[in-house]
Amino acid sequence: MKTCLRLFSVGLVFITTIVVAQVSNVEGLTPLDGVPTKRQSNIESSDNQREDKFWEDVKSAGNKKAFEAYIKQYPNGRFIDLAKAYIERMKSNPAPITNALPSNSLMAAVLWSYEGDNGPQHWGDTFPICEAGEKQSPINIVDPFERSYDVLNVDYKVGPLKLLNNGHTIQVNVEAGSTLTINHDIFHLLQFHFHRPSEEQINGKNSAMILHFVHKSQDGKLAILGVLLNEGKDNGAIKTLWANLPLRQGEEYRPEKVNFNPTALIPKELGFYNYEGSLSTPPCTEGVQFYILKKPMEISKDQVAKFPYKLNARPIQSLNGRQIGASSN
Repeated sequence: MKTCLRLFSVGLVFITTIVVAQVSNVEGLTPLDGVPTKRQSNIESSDNQREDKFWEDVKSAGNKKAFEAYIKQYPNGRFIDLAKAYIERMKSNPAPITNALPSNSLMAAVLWSYEGDNGPQHWGDTFPICEAGEKQSPINIVDPFERSYDVLNVDYKVGPLKLLNNGHTIQVNVEAGSTLTINHDIFHLLQFHFHRPSEEQINGKNSAMILHFVHKSQDGKLAILGVLLNEGKDNGAIKTLWANLPLRQGEEYRPEKVNFNPTALIPKELGFYNYEGSLSTPPCTEGVQFYILKKPMEISKDQVAKFPYKLNARPIQSLNGRQIGASSN
């Protein structure tokens, strides 16, 4: 009897050991592994977030070079099959998969600049629309003009100042609530940024700089309001911005207790020139409505000199038969 009980106990221990081992090996865990530590989970989560962001940037560009950059960066990535499928598809159709606003980290993966080997003349190598597009920005604004009956209403709000040096310009990010209404269509202000000299020309002449206010509607349409900056008196609003320029590229700077109203950079008179164009930086997405205000603002020579980029304007693009609209005022 004692022998039987001993055998039964040994068998029970053996079976229990097997069951524990099997349970412990669920999803690749061994008895020594236990459960993942909090630190391991946080590291995996952070890695996944970085990969997700990289993948979104790649899709924004939507071209072969961007997908190849993903494969190189993440050879065993979660989207590797999709990246390869997109590249295969582009063998028969080289047009970008999608068009979207570029994001900052994409620029680290696929470089572009305003001069040299990555300058505007080479943008089309990586972003095909920059070269093949027929409605590209900027343009030289010259008559004859087509009468435009569009009505603009600017309703920008005061908010905390948020500046970003993205490696190509100084950009001011704006919190939700500021809008541009074109007739009955509402566009939400996302950010505004500077170009030196002005990208758009008036009768073949550049201004010292230009401000581009970038807006997006609920259905994804883009509208850019342009304000030309001519050399003249000190600009108080720009003085505030320049006093808070970020010290490092790629990091949004939020100075404490500093609010800003973008309306300070909009002239009271909203007479405009209008044309259909594109983003003036890669990926050069077309279908963007531009409204360049006729009335310029002033900026001092010293303020122009303090802008950290001496040249960040794309050359003038061909009109290709496009009509330029103009308001009556």
